[in-house]
Amino acid sequence: MDGRLTADFAHCTVTPNQLRWRPFPIPQRAAAPANGGGGAAAPPRPDGVVEGEDEGEDDEDEDEEQGVDFVRGLSTVCGAGSAAARAGFAVHVYACDASMRDRCLANADGDLLVVPQRGALRVTTEFGRLRAAPGEVLVIQRGIRFSVALEGATAARGSGGGGGGGGGARGYVLELFQGSFELPNLGPVGANGLANPRDFQTPVAWYEHDEFSPQAAAAAAAAAPSSLPVSPRAAGPDATADADANANGNGNGDAAPVSAGGLRPSFTPVPPKARARPFTVVHKLEGQLFAASQPFSPFNVVAWHGNYAPYKYDLARFCPVNSVAFDHPDPSIFTVLTAPGAGPPGTAVADFCVFPPRWAAAGGTFRPPYYHRNVMSEFMGLIRGEYDGKAAAGGFMPGGASLHLAMTPHGPDAASFEAATAGAAEGGGGGGGGGAGASAADAPARVGDGSLAFMFETYLTPRVTPALLSAPNVDRGYYRCWESLRSHFSVERGDGGGIWDGGGGGGGARGTGGGRGASAARTPAPALVPPPPRAAPPDRAARELQRGGAQ
Repeated sequence: MDGRLTADFAHCTVTPNQLRWRPFPIPQRAAAPANGGGGAAAPPRPDGVVEGEDEGEDDEDEDEEQGVDFVRGLSTVCGAGSAAARAGFAVHVYACDASMRDRCLANADGDLLVVPQRGALRVTTEFGRLRAAPGEVLVIQRGIRFSVALEGATAARGSGGGGGGGGGARGYVLELFQGSFELPNLGPVGANGLANPRDFQTPVAWYEHDEFSPQAAAAAAAAAPSSLPVSPRAAGPDATADADANANGNGNGDAAPVSAGGLRPSFTPVPPKARARPFTVVHKLEGQLFAASQPFSPFNVVAWHGNYAPYKYDLARFCPVNSVAFDHPDPSIFTVLTAPGAGPPGTAVADFCVFPPRWAAAGGTFRPPYYHRNVMSEFMGLIRGEYDGKAAAGGFMPGGASLHLAMTPHGPDAASFEAATAGAAEGGGGGGGGGAGASAADAPARVGDGSLAFMFETYLTPRVTPALLSAPNVDRGYYRCWESLRSHFSVERGDGGGIWDGGGGGGGARGTGGGRGASAARTPAPALVPPPPRAAPPDRAARELQRGGAQ
């Protein structure tokens, strides 16, 4: 994780090989001594901060700045097009162990969709504050200034890296260079289903009122700064109430009464809170980072209105739509947000799809994701649990990722395939979708409990950055998960003629591992009897005579 950002993919690498990354490492720092002395490290702060409470970030030690914050922890994985041309997209990962203190980011290149995988993020924007935890997503539009703080034990010093225990935060980011995210057209699904508009949340206005001065910096060195984000009024009974309102996100400073004539009485201006340090605004343009210093916080917007505002969405509120008879709908049925405009109708610059816990009820169907090649390219990540198409130990893990480009064959690993077909073999199932003779394998079953996977799908061709193509966590043996696939194909001769009774196994028509619908063999196949030859078609003269006779 070297923090490299890319916004032009013309010189990046395109590959038809299946790619997979093990969990991206989280930065690790040495533990700070407790109470400033030697001995055991200070315990991490507890989790579970109530939203709306001040986190007391000003009380954090100065060495927090020496860690890796959200901006420093960003690294580009792949993408297409360029920010300069306002076309295409980029996929990033982030891994950090420190909050952004007195810093914010403004991205001029495009909209950001942030998918936390580990550690809750407290995001302050010009429009207010939002909390995004694993299982939620956050969208911050182009040009909006925002700062990311790590919550509670997530920001504890001495956090471990890798995919194991410890603190820190990690996740995925989809950046749009063109267009913006919108809800997919539901078409025949109708008004309800998938992501409902009512479940998206925007922030309540909140502001800071402060200013840096050398005198304040000197005073801050001698005394702990106030934890209040806004200074109370200089005098009057409403001083405490105003400060509490601002700390809880209402920050409008409108406690003063209004006279009968509708005019607000005069009052003493509120002095700004003293800042110990200037505020740094980091500006991202064409993948490059620029910095400017200013003496006040950019989060000084008292109120806002309109529809160009950041928002969050809880993926637990996604309402999946699935097959209740047989076969698989395409993965696009799980689209939460889409950015159309890349190609023919039905394609997109990028789709954000989620695979939540759900019921599987399709009969006579290979229920895990079938082996396939398709025109869309797929970047997948795992937030928690185990993906139902990659059951092999040590394979697709939370905090890792995979990438399959257009027409590159992929599908379940051998362990997932064998587990999915074992029940059909024992129960004698298969065929056209259940009924009285359906097997136990056709019974409705829960899929993905305790798991949450997602996919960035695109019609464009992603190119991988050199840094991530050579990263130490690249799974060089990813392809081996399909090497032990064996064919379950057999043919039965019966009243209905030849019957496909298998379809899994290696080298099928849809790519690595075989066909789309798979069930195990019912009985040993009898010897094949060749069909009778067809009658030779009549020659042209005979056809003309027949036509003439018909007339």
